Amino acid sequence: MVVVGVPISFLFWVINPWQSVPIKLILPIFFLFIGVIVTLFNMTWVLWENRRKPFPKVIHARNPTSSWADFGALCLLEPSDMFSHGHAVSFYTLDEDGYEVLIGIGSVLNVQDDERILVGIQFPAKGYEAIIRAICNNDKKQLDRLIVKPNIPQKNLTWMNLGGPNG
Repeated sequence: MVVVGVPISFLFWVINPWQSVPIKLILPIFFLFIGVIVTLFNMTWVLWENRRKPFPKVIHARNPTSSWADFGALCLLEPSDMFSHGHAVSFYTLDEDGYEVLIGIGSVLNVQDDERILVGIQFPAKGYEAIIRAICNNDKKQLDRLIVKPNIPQKNLTWMNLGGPNG
């Protein structure tokens, strides 16, 4: 309301209420206000729709090809606006109690023309090799429990600098 109220107050301050105002002045101001209101409504709608999007599901996984030989696994994700080419990602699995456990860090390798996202596990966490093998074998149970997030925990940033969690 401030967006509409302040300009109208300004107009009444500049223009004497008893003075006639030409339509050439009123129409552009009216359409400007309509444009601002529609833009604000659209922005509010977009923010409301995007307030809490879930992380994309893993569609398929496999062993890395020769192009990406230094990765432990390749995963294809559903389309999502949260991921961009080259960004660091973290891989989690849900344990029996429902806790997310970090099993590796990787990156977005490609955002395909069909908007699906190819990610790779580059630095697997120690002790989760069996889970990563199951993911590579496209184990449905492991794929359903796998969560890929578009960020990495701050304490694990050194993994990338040192060449992995053991480095």
